[in-house]
Amino acid sequence: MRGVTKLVPLLLLIAAPAAFAQDITARFYPEKQEYVIGEPILVILEIRNNTSGAIEAGEDGCDWMHPDQFQVTNAPRVHEIGLFGCAPFGGIAGDCLSGAQKIPARGILQKRFLLNARNSAQFDLSLPGTYHLTARRTVTIYGKGGFRDVIENIPAENEFDITVREPEPGELQGLYQRFVKELSSHDYQAKWLAAEALTQNPPRFLEPVILALAGSSDLSQRFQSIQGLKHLATPAARAKLMEMASGPNEGLAQRAIPALGEIANPDDCSAMLKIAARWRQYTEEQAYMAAGRICGGKAIPILIGALRRADKDLAQGLAIALGNTASRDAIPPLIGLLGSPDEWVRRDAEGALFTLTHRSMQDVSTPAAAAQVAYGWRGWWFLNASSAQIYSPDQCPSAGN
Repeated sequence: MRGVTKLVPLLLLIAAPAAFAQDITARFYPEKQEYVIGEPILVILEIRNNTSGAIEAGEDGCDWMHPDQFQVTNAPRVHEIGLFGCAPFGGIAGDCLSGAQKIPARGILQKRFLLNARNSAQFDLSLPGTYHLTARRTVTIYGKGGFRDVIENIPAENEFDITVREPEPGELQGLYQRFVKELSSHDYQAKWLAAEALTQNPPRFLEPVILALAGSSDLSQRFQSIQGLKHLATPAARAKLMEMASGPNEGLAQRAIPALGEIANPDDCSAMLKIAARWRQYTEEQAYMAAGRICGGKAIPILIGALRRADKDLAQGLAIALGNTASRDAIPPLIGLLGSPDEWVRRDAEGALFTLTHRSMQDVSTPAAAAQVAYGWRGWWFLNASSAQIYSPDQCPSAGN
């Protein structure tokens, strides 16, 4: 009997957290049922604490950790152009801040999310219609002990429809005004979300607002402005991005350089090559990758010249840059890079060859395997140098092809 009496308290201790967590719920729902084309779409995550004690709900600013949080089953995904070519590796996750937010007993926490948030899946909702959304996320709930006291992981998964219609004359301008006003909010989260909404895919009439963000004394708003400047891609927006890419703040430069590379205006070629010559290490690699896409074949002599002094990290960036040129003149130096002693240089060279030709990726993990691959490439190029179709990073084959 003594064994039984010892077991009962243990079972109660095990069962208590689960019973406690059953009184905590999480759900998604749209901020409203109807939007107009071009309007930022907001989805609310509501967490209810129906218990008699305070809890903390985990939160993070890591959009890239939840790229598939939202799905739109009847809308195509938007194809985003990047600087890492078509190979199925490479890229950067991004910055991330994590924390927790207190929810009092019987309290409710509501968090707003943008549907097409930066670093998440992008969906084309540019046509009027009714769209079906699925939203899912796991919310971590903490007790009094903070991050070491995990009560439960609460799943939130909901499906709902929203309607998108054509705007009336002047209506879209009016709908954006609430976000412009929230830029002055004392609530940091509201201010941050407003800047994200304004820069997500801004209509042309928002250019003065985005340029003002880019010149803000608030560094975080200057970082956020880059997304909007890239989408605007106007002469004034490109000039501001070039100013950031050339300025003293390397963090801003590392965001502005890829944005200019994705815009790929050939008028920016000379300036981007000068930026590449100014910076070193990762920023230099970025600038050369951007220059490959902006300048096309004009960049190849400079890229080849940079290879002569390149360490393995820069050689990786230069391989990707050659793949971004959409030029057949990039093929021979890339075949040469398959002989690099560094595996990652070889991988990036093979990936760049894939971007340019859409030929299947091959194993270059060892010097011996890479030598065989290079031999095959040289033979193929000898036969196809003048006739092979060459592709740009904008023309990546779909997955599975």
